[in-house]
Amino acid sequence: MDRKSRAVEARPVRVMGGSNHTRHEGLVAPRIVRRFVYRDGEIRQEDDQIADGATAALTWLDMQHPTVADIDVLQRSFACHPLIVDDIRHSLQRPKVSEYEGLLLIVFYAATIVGGRVFLRELRILTGPNYLVTIHEQEMPEIDEAIQRWKRNESIIGSSGIGVMLYSLLDTIVDGYFPVLDVLAEQIERIESAVFRGRAMRDLHISLAVRIDLQRLRRFAGPCRDVLLQIIRHEAPAFGAQTSIFFQDVYDHMQRVLDSIDAQRDLIVTIADVSLTIVSNNLNDVMKRMTAYATILMLVTLITGIYGMNFENLPLLHEPWGASVVFGVMVGVAAGVFFWFRKVEWL
Repeated sequence: MDRKSRAVEARPVRVMGGSNHTRHEGLVAPRIVRRFVYRDGEIRQEDDQIADGATAALTWLDMQHPTVADIDVLQRSFACHPLIVDDIRHSLQRPKVSEYEGLLLIVFYAATIVGGRVFLRELRILTGPNYLVTIHEQEMPEIDEAIQRWKRNESIIGSSGIGVMLYSLLDTIVDGYFPVLDVLAEQIERIESAVFRGRAMRDLHISLAVRIDLQRLRRFAGPCRDVLLQIIRHEAPAFGAQTSIFFQDVYDHMQRVLDSIDAQRDLIVTIADVSLTIVSNNLNDVMKRMTAYATILMLVTLITGIYGMNFENLPLLHEPWGASVVFGVMVGVAAGVFFWFRKVEWL
């Protein structure tokens, strides 16, 4: 089965549990292992086997939904520290940077939109002197885009190495946050329009969904920014001095992402407050109208109640035109009170 046909098997589902006692959320993808090698100024995709990390050529190993056997081979081939292997086996970790015996393990998150909702995909990155390993459970198109940028960024930065590879990858992932924010911004605009059309309660579930997505995005994007700051301050020789300023650019982009998330969170909270205020004002208007009509009916009922008492000596009780006068008084009182309520804008 070729790669294209295997990729069709991926479905947008939510998975609880996994082969390594992990919990994944997003897109379930088939197992794929790819190896890209940089030789003589060219990037070539070679066999799908996990090669020895001692090779002199720059190597990018991409592992999608790896098996337990794949992780064991990775540990032997790259002489990974046991703590690195433990972090690789367990997903849904907090974004972080860890260094073990010269190897750098980075946990980062990419964002995408699936069915109008935000989904975050975890990426574990292992860097050595001349290799970079990416491990993920879901399909990540950012990997293919980063490989395309790898060659282009090499000529821009003026050097080759792990730093260029890592910069190309992180830059691609961070750039992927902006389309997600654009989709959320469009949803917020629709919610805002619904509020001022008086349909706030009908679209309440959309407002809550956007608010949850922004909170989830902020919870992971903040630590990802800290990861970039740690990489900038790490000053690893394998990254190269020329690459540091480019990591700073990625950090600035992530800061823009966080600023946009915070702005949208404030906006959705403001819209929710405005919506509640509009609903409260509408309820007050209804209560004022009900109170006004109840007052009018109460005065009319008062008059009819007086003439409903079993007394003989009531004014106009025995006059032939008495009923007409009483009805006229009732209409006059009701009309007078009605126009008074209209004057004070209760009706």
